[in-house]
Amino acid sequence: MKRMISFRRLRSAVALLASLLAVVVATASPAQAYPRDWGYLYNQASAWCADLPDTGPVYNTYVYEHECVRDWLKDNQLWGFQAVPDVLPRNRDGSVSQAFVIRNGKSQQCMDLPGTGWVAKGTQVWMHDCVPNTGDNQLWYWDRSPSDHYYELRHLATGWCLDVDGWGGQQNGQPLTLYTCSKDETWPPGASEDDDHLWSVLGPQ
Repeated sequence: MKRMISFRRLRSAVALLASLLAVVVATASPAQAYPRDWGYLYNQASAWCADLPDTGPVYNTYVYEHECVRDWLKDNQLWGFQAVPDVLPRNRDGSVSQAFVIRNGKSQQCMDLPGTGWVAKGTQVWMHDCVPNTGDNQLWYWDRSPSDHYYELRHLATGWCLDVDGWGGQQNGQPLTLYTCSKDETWPPGASEDDDHLWSVLGPQ
């Protein structure tokens, strides 16, 4: 009899946990308009992914783009987007976004910029120990773009976009930098407004 009661209690506890998870998912569902929390950071223009050198944990290195290898064991391209509570920047259309750090799945370090505030346009993104608050220069947020499936990935302190250096195209080892999200006098004639700063997050293959 004691075993039967214990089993019933366990079953009741599991049912309660499932109901609580359902509430959490339902509450969080509006935020799912933005990409997933873990995945492979994919550039629309180049069709390649954000990457780190080699295939194992590497530290304090710059971030590049590379042909996508959507296999966590074979490369260094898996990223997590860890929300920072109470940091809620405004998108260009006035809607509220969510700030986060971008953490590499193997090194557990985060995408970072030098210092703790404004940096020059064209500054290369690198990796550093994560500081998930406004005391460093590691906060980012998704901003809506004209595309339904791609987003601008904006750096909180500058408002500039994560960008592939240059003007589109595929090239292994091309650095990821910050650059203006809209055309200005530094853009070459005929350059696309989207250029190569629109991103999505893909799951494993």
